[in-house]
Amino acid sequence: MQVRKAAALLFVSAGLAILLCSSCTGKRTTILPQKKLIPVLVDIHLADGIAMVVPYSSSKLKLDSTQLYHAVFEKHHITRVIFDSSMAYYLRKPDKMIAIYSEVNTILSKMESDLETDKGQPETEKKITVWQENKTFILPQMGNINKVEISLPASKPGTYTLSARIRLFEDDQTVAPRITLFFWFDNGTPKGFREYFRSNPLSKDGKTNTYTVSGTLVNPKVTHIKGYLIDHSNPDTLFTKHAIVSDIKVYFSE
Repeated sequence: MQVRKAAALLFVSAGLAILLCSSCTGKRTTILPQKKLIPVLVDIHLADGIAMVVPYSSSKLKLDSTQLYHAVFEKHHITRVIFDSSMAYYLRKPDKMIAIYSEVNTILSKMESDLETDKGQPETEKKITVWQENKTFILPQMGNINKVEISLPASKPGTYTLSARIRLFEDDQTVAPRITLFFWFDNGTPKGFREYFRSNPLSKDGKTNTYTVSGTLVNPKVTHIKGYLIDHSNPDTLFTKHAIVSDIKVYFSE
């Protein structure tokens, strides 16, 4: 198995850990402190990535997530019951759960960034990370209809590429979910000048997918990139989004 292929799948759904909690018995047991739970979750996500890239057709090497999770629990000297109980505990405390996943996201992003740096691409082919959001957005806990808005300075001519990992659950009520980005400057109008990137539709398949959208800046008047990572076309506000957005980055190349 190639490590770089595994790195491409480092971010599985944050809901994975939530699903694992379904086996909790409700009995009192040890609750892992946040600092102890974070490295466990990092290894859980890595294990899931490994399981996804192992060829299922191989008769010599067959791994599944259950086997790998067991290895993770042994590494950290905990049991499945302790892990499930800890997750159930933190799921009842959304602020702490968001903080935990934000840290997990930061660690995994750094791992992936380090691997990208080691690829040895020619300098002309490398992209520069010009902006990164380490926060993990969990909806509806952080807003029933939040679009996850971004706004960052951008004036240098070249190609800007936004990358984000997004999971839309099947019960998400967003109409025409999509990433909407545009180059912007204040031209005295209410909305300002907008030059849109090509819109990128989002899939409600319940899986964590990596989406990218690019635009080339040539207009010297542009000052910002603005937009929304989960834009919608709902005619009213009587709906609820169910999504997880993480690992948001913007790359620049000339």
